Amino acid sequence: MKNIVKRIIFIITVVCLATNVSLAQEGKGHGKHKKHKKEYKEFYKSLNENQQAVLKEQRKLRKEQRKALKATFSAEQIAITKNEDLSRKGKKKALKATYTSNQKTMIENNKKLLEEKRKAFEATLSSEQLEEFKKIKKKRKTKHEGRNRRH
Repeated sequence: MKNIVKRIIFIITVVCLATNVSLAQEGKGHGKHKKHKKEYKEFYKSLNENQQAVLKEQRKLRKEQRKALKATFSAEQIAITKNEDLSRKGKKKALKATYTSNQKTMIENNKKLLEEKRKAFEATLSSEQLEEFKKIKKKRKTKHEGRNRRH
């Protein structure tokens, strides 16, 4: 009798664990991320070499802008970026509160430059590409708005 009870408990435990693993794999986050990434890759492949080069240049510019901004950080700001107790959103909020007027100006100028580059890029797109680009941007914006509501 004891063996039967032990086997039943073991089977129930295995079924519960298998169900949890299965549900975790079907979870929202990563699957949707992969889907959006796949859609972007398909869009990227539809671009000609010049359009792809423009996107690579924009990505490079954003990296340079981030690097230039970080080079202006004070010791306090560097400490905020290294604080593992803060989430990404928490770090961003804490940093924002410590920006100097020069850093704020730099950020604003960077945003304006990137916006100009984005508009110039959009002007090179065909109507189908532009429609797909806007669809991807809208999904990304919706995803990020949902993320902001959760926190």
